[in-house]
Amino acid sequence: MNNSETTHAYSFSKQTAPKGWSHPLKRSLLDAALKDAGLYESIAAVSFQRAGGRDFYGDDIPLVAVHWWGTAQASYTGMFSLSVSAVAAPERQSVAAALESVLLEVFGWMARTLASPPSWQDANHYACVVLADGHPRFEERS
Repeated sequence: MNNSETTHAYSFSKQTAPKGWSHPLKRSLLDAALKDAGLYESIAAVSFQRAGGRDFYGDDIPLVAVHWWGTAQASYTGMFSLSVSAVAAPERQSVAAALESVLLEVFGWMARTLASPPSWQDANHYACVVLADGHPRFEERS
């Protein structure tokens, strides 16, 4: 690394996937994709979660969840957090391959968020990737 480059360190946590489950995305691949998209510096936190359960909206936990923490917030101000949920091990490879194209939609949403007017950036926003019939699908929920 060139000494003139800065290193951005986001908060990272990883829950162990239950037996028979696996995370469909490796941290190193996510980091590389975020860097390639020019979004890495806007990440405050990444978590790899166990499968199942509910998010704080009461919905089933999606495969990938992206939160924009508005500029009017006290923490993660004007940054994103991402979470990745585990999938059943037999589905991991097919889901991982399908995630590549859906991540482009996620990154597009993130880039549009960063380019949005300040009045939009002030509020929290949420988007996710859900599994629909075994296929990842991007949804903007705010």
